[in-house]
Amino acid sequence: MPIPNRRDDLQSFGYSYSNTARCGSGVPGKGCNAVIEWWLTPSGKKMPFTITMSGENEVLEPHWSSCPKADSFRRKK
Repeated sequence: MPIPNRRDDLQSFGYSYSNTARCGSGVPGKGCNAVIEWWLTPSGKKMPFTITMSGENEVLEPHWSSCPKADSFRRKK
């Protein structure tokens, strides 16, 4: 199932808004400093979203798909 990309769709699929922060806040040099919205997935995990505009509509996309420093957050296998 694709991840919903609008706030009302996220909520209808069981996601709940948590807070807004900056990528990497609290960890100097780790993040890209973009504004992100944190949402809780239906299973209770935190998921970061970047807000972009598509015409006059806001679109939320998973932040890891556009973050230039996403690798610094991935766990080592």
